[in-house]
Amino acid sequence: MGYHAPSPSRLPFWSEVITAQGNGFLVSADSYSTVTIQPSSGETWNIFCGGTMACDTANSFVIFRRKTASEMQNMFYFCSAGNYNPKYPTGFISMIITNDVWLEIYVKNDCSSLKNFWYAYSGYKLGTKKVEFENVETIKTIQSERLTKYKIKSEFEGLEDLIRDVYDSEVDDYKQVIYFYKDRPIRKDKRTGHIIERASRYIETDKLIENLEKVKTGELQLEKTGYKSWLERIKKERGIDLLVRL
Repeated sequence: MGYHAPSPSRLPFWSEVITAQGNGFLVSADSYSTVTIQPSSGETWNIFCGGTMACDTANSFVIFRRKTASEMQNMFYFCSAGNYNPKYPTGFISMIITNDVWLEIYVKNDCSSLKNFWYAYSGYKLGTKKVEFENVETIKTIQSERLTKYKIKSEFEGLEDLIRDVYDSEVDDYKQVIYFYKDRPIRKDKRTGHIIERASRYIETDKLIENLEKVKTGELQLEKTGYKSWLERIKKERGIDLLVRL
């Protein structure tokens, strides 16, 4: 009597299907943004994810990162190609993620005006056990963020809680940034209530001062930079007017 393998419909490798999800938002001039995709505790996902940053200057990029609570690792790096195809930094990744090992999309808008970033993904919630590995040699781990170790300029007095050092893999060092917003919820699991996607946006402190000085001289238009609503919010909530301080 011959062996008949069970049909995939009876023993699927997935427990649930993640239909196409996507989002898009504006990234301020010369700023960075991250999107975190992190399953609920106890879940394992196999996802297929793509993203595009709509800025064609040479230093714009889209990076897919593997993140844990203690380390960060760049997986794939896509930078602007200018007049070549694709014109904008555009990337795609297939990755298995959990609540402990998740995906972060890290982008830079190197243009002098507000630009769009789009991403989308779909996949499966897996119903299998996870394999466990153990390192046999010391591997350098990198924290993607830390409390700033650099002097905070007087212009940012009263905003110290928004300032951090963020690791830049291109220079293998940390740079001081100020957050427009951090870990803003985007999407949650309706069943568990877990926040699946979060977004952050920030800019190097020196670059923000440089660009705001250009706004004051008329070289840049405030509305086009994407800074206006943030400046208005900190003025209303904290009584701090950065344009006046410069």
